[in-house]
Amino acid sequence: MAAELHALRGQLVGLRLELGDETVTIGRDPGNQVILTSKRVGRRHAELRCEGAQYLLLDLNSRNGTFVNGERVTEPRLLRVGDQIAIADELFTLVEVAAPIAVLEVVAGELAGRSYDRTYAVGLSSGGQARSGAGGASPARITASCHRS
Repeated sequence: MAAELHALRGQLVGLRLELGDETVTIGRDPGNQVILTSKRVGRRHAELRCEGAQYLLLDLNSRNGTFVNGERVTEPRLLRVGDQIAIADELFTLVEVAAPIAVLEVVAGELAGRSYDRTYAVGLSSGGQARSGAGGASPARITASCHRS
């Protein structure tokens, strides 16, 4: 699932954080991906982990707790779209976003001394499968070269 974390209340209101495969840490420490300055937030307060196509929320033994839909998180919590995550005065929600269609890098090459450009668009279907007008290329950055001998 392609998802974003949206800040609904607090110092980061309006923030939209794209979630990917990387773990996202939340806390006061500057090394976190989401930094909250409230003294009620631990240095390393919580983290979001991607597990397959799902996201887990873990409270990292914070003193003031992490809450999902008003319930304190005491063990890894599987998040669902629309869940509200509260940390101190901050309120976030998990939002599903449509899988983006990536416009891939323009490939430039030489052909008979002339330059030419090509653009390839590849995206994901709703089932997460790669789709392309040119035969199922991977939905990742594609770098290609076109040469004539």
